[in-house]
Amino acid sequence: MVNSPEVDTILRTQAETDDFELGDALLLDKEVIHRSCLLTEGPINRRRAFLMRFIAADSTYDLDRVQKLKPFMDILGYGSVSTFALDICKEEGELIMESPLFNTTRAKRLIPVKQ
Repeated sequence: MVNSPEVDTILRTQAETDDFELGDALLLDKEVIHRSCLLTEGPINRRRAFLMRFIAADSTYDLDRVQKLKPFMDILGYGSVSTFALDICKEEGELIMESPLFNTTRAKRLIPVKQ
């Protein structure tokens, strides 16, 4: 469990801490467990952040991975902001770019790739 003493021990022993300045960016991949504050009981302090997700145009939905995250979302009480993975697609293997969430913005979201 994300908020368990076992995971806390792993996070503490493997932790990397950086000093960020206004305008700095941190890039993570989907395999990184990260946190910006201690996961203790009670409300979590909020901060302003800007998040961008980059994916290949042919990326497909991994329903199994999302379903494994759902119990943690429920336990930690994440609201609608954190349910993006649950809302973007519904079926295993769907093309993420075909999600109805992108119907009005799909063309703006694609970055041309030079071959």
